Amino acid sequence: MIENSQSFNEDFNVNIISLDGILMKKYSFNEKLSRINTSQFASGIYIVETKSGAQTDRTKIMIQN
Repeated sequence: MIENSQSFNEDFNVNIISLDGILMKKYSFNEKLSRINTSQFASGIYIVETKSGAQTDRTKIMIQN
């Protein structure tokens, strides 16, 4: 489970990207606190890219299913 607790003042998008650069899933949110169920992804390391307006944050995560 990925939980976003960053405070955005507007809608934001979250992209799950493989280390190969392949976009695995794209989500759009309009709430400050959002959760993504990761059970659909194979175990491994992914990049979580969060975009809101001109702000983009990237974090590597490890998913173990």
